[in-house]
Amino acid sequence: SSLLLTDELGFIPKMKKIVVKDGGVTYRRIFDYNNDLNEQVSTVCLPYAVNIPSAGIKVYQPSGVFTTGNVPTVIFEEKAKTEKGEYALQAYTPYYIVVSGITELDFSNNSESITIDVANSTFPMTDYQFVGTVAMVPNASPIDAAKPGYILEDNATWRKAVQGDDDYVRPFRAYLVATGSPAAEKLIVSLEDPTDFTKTGDGSELSPYIISSHAQLIAMAMAFNGSDAEKVKGKYFKQGANIMFDRNVVNNYTPIKNFDGHYDGAGYTISGLNMDQTDNNNAALFLDMADGGLVSNVIIMNSSITGSTAAAIACVLSTTASI
Repeated sequence: SSLLLTDELGFIPKMKKIVVKDGGVTYRRIFDYNNDLNEQVSTVCLPYAVNIPSAGIKVYQPSGVFTTGNVPTVIFEEKAKTEKGEYALQAYTPYYIVVSGITELDFSNNSESITIDVANSTFPMTDYQFVGTVAMVPNASPIDAAKPGYILEDNATWRKAVQGDDDYVRPFRAYLVATGSPAAEKLIVSLEDPTDFTKTGDGSELSPYIISSHAQLIAMAMAFNGSDAEKVKGKYFKQGANIMFDRNVVNNYTPIKNFDGHYDGAGYTISGLNMDQTDNNNAALFLDMADGGLVSNVIIMNSSITGSTAAAIACVLSTTASI
């Protein structure tokens, strides 16, 4: 016979495995909208695989964690769709979902035989785990002083679970658990990688890449200094905001090598750089500038730059490079 799954908080199956031989599994999620965006966030973790239409829903999986100040941001990337435009949800895999304009999602599976194993699943990231559950997680389970759990709020932030605050996780949901130290009081969700500057433009003179954070500036340096340097060779960059590094962190920035692009600081500041390259290494925002490289309107302030040769902007300029 068919099995009806429910969101009831008391759903804690007593059997380790449930076998449904015919009739399939029925599970539907109801959504009530209480904001002007007509949008709601949630999580899902199913004990079986199912394909769902993408109309009115986007499905995401975590790709990493980025920390600005003391507030970590969990980065989620949209899951690829099938050729039919559906999301293929895997069994025992936690997902973050955003629904818009729909009041019900049907996660039912009409397969002839389904085996449901009542177990949790995890998606590891740096310092955190995304944990999926097919049973209710009682109040005490996600609460640990050293490795606390985080409960998803309606405003897309994850609040640290607190004893006595009715912090529980409904069945077929997911929550976050800290595995590193120290644990933050809350986490923020980002559906785009905050370090990815390539989505801000195409790198042309008319549509330069916009660099608006220290994370994006570091990512820019990694692009020029890494194996994919050809992808940014000769590209145009423009600063979009004041950029501040944590000056308490030594060597918080690695200089850009062989820069042949165009960087317009647009009059914004870069502050808090702390480079100590006294071991026969040079230090500057740009280590060396190749032919054709151009840097303009950059303001470096409140920074410490030390090296065998040290400069605010660049240590070495090729013949046609200019500042």
